[in-house]
Amino acid sequence: MLFRRSPGSLRPLLVIAAALVAPLALSLGAANAAGEFRTRLVGTSGLRPSWVAAASASAGHAYSLREFDPLVKKDFNVITADAEHDLTVGIYGPGDAAFGQGAVIRLAGARGVPGTVVVPKGTAVFFRNDDPFTHHIIGPDVDRDLKPGESHKVQPKDKGVFAYTDTLFPAFKAWIVVDDGVIANRAPALDGSVKIALEPNEYTFKIFFEGKEKAAINNFKVDAKGSSDAKDTAVSPVAPSASASGK
Repeated sequence: MLFRRSPGSLRPLLVIAAALVAPLALSLGAANAAGEFRTRLVGTSGLRPSWVAAASASAGHAYSLREFDPLVKKDFNVITADAEHDLTVGIYGPGDAAFGQGAVIRLAGARGVPGTVVVPKGTAVFFRNDDPFTHHIIGPDVDRDLKPGESHKVQPKDKGVFAYTDTLFPAFKAWIVVDDGVIANRAPALDGSVKIALEPNEYTFKIFFEGKEKAAINNFKVDAKGSSDAKDTAVSPVAPSASASGK
């Protein structure tokens, strides 16, 4: 079925599209340098989304598309952080911020994707409803229905952590971290691996979960050629191995 849009109605869509493409600039600009930062995030099984704890403390129902399946053994029904959607790598270093028209948090599957964005002061953040149903998002500077396909822009001007949720789907939670020195964010792969093309220089990488910094790799030098590999980065306490504990 074809829906006709007026020329004026296309402008918000073009702004959102630009916001999605802009973060790629950091990688594309580094293509000639051929430098790449790599690490792997471990310990995600130790991070439990806050909506799960809230559901357990109340009626046990979070009105989420990620409900517990009663047919699955309890040991395999524990919901923990999803590296690809729940964790964000903030990149701090020299150069201009690569946010273009802004950052985007998608409302998809009754969750925020990504769960956290890290931006400098004054950067626009768009909440875009990609679900086929209405959300009602609340938080600083917003308290409104967001119908399928609609977007809402917020633009925090002060440093801090700003939390957002949904009165209709409490499993939707999102955080905006406003910080100095951040030039881009990236999402890890599903297995926790991180690969980021960068120009050769020294950077700091901070890993966030639900608006909180869980780990940092400080003053890491990215070489001009090949990959610069950091060790595995723990985002929650990891039990030491027998060899590490000396036993």
